Amino acid sequence: MPERSNEIWNEVASAARGVVALIIGDRRANGYFDFSDRGLVGSFIAFLVVAMLNTAVPLLLGVPGVSGTVFRATATVLIVLALQIGAAALVLRQLKRPDALVPYIVVDNWATFYLTIATTLLGLVGMGSELVFIATGIVIIIIMVNIARLILTLTPWQIASFLVVQLISGVIALFVISAVFPLSPEQLAELTTGAGATRAP
Repeated sequence: MPERSNEIWNEVASAARGVVALIIGDRRANGYFDFSDRGLVGSFIAFLVVAMLNTAVPLLLGVPGVSGTVFRATATVLIVLALQIGAAALVLRQLKRPDALVPYIVVDNWATFYLTIATTLLGLVGMGSELVFIATGIVIIIIMVNIARLILTLTPWQIASFLVVQLISGVIALFVISAVFPLSPEQLAELTTGAGATRAP
């Protein structure tokens, strides 16, 4: 059991170094991630941990209107994940690179894990400002490009195609979520009020 625990922590630490390497554009980023079946499962566990974290933190903080949206939040995560992986599988198959699907999933899961933790911590200490939001968006774009460039080793036009398809899948996910789980004006008002209550002055 101690050996297994050490392996898990080593994987978590190595993935952290890999995400940093992606952000700075280090060509060695590929070597920090485990693309075996065990690594794939580990990355999904990490993804599920942050998905639960996103749901649990607002509940623990007592944000108004959140308790009634737990199922919606969980379903939203699953819908986005399914469409994102489906879109990636489709475009990589068209690019004759189906072998790149598992590396994409592993790295994207770990990137989501660490970015979610970082943004959650910033929000908890009162740094959830528009500047942080913009900076996070820039980091996400950098990571997406570098996943395609450094991990999947796609050519420039393949990178463009991959990113466009991912963007389209995100838009489709928003439409699906809005259609399946429409928010009433009252729920929207509650969520808006709750978000305002947790924002630092």
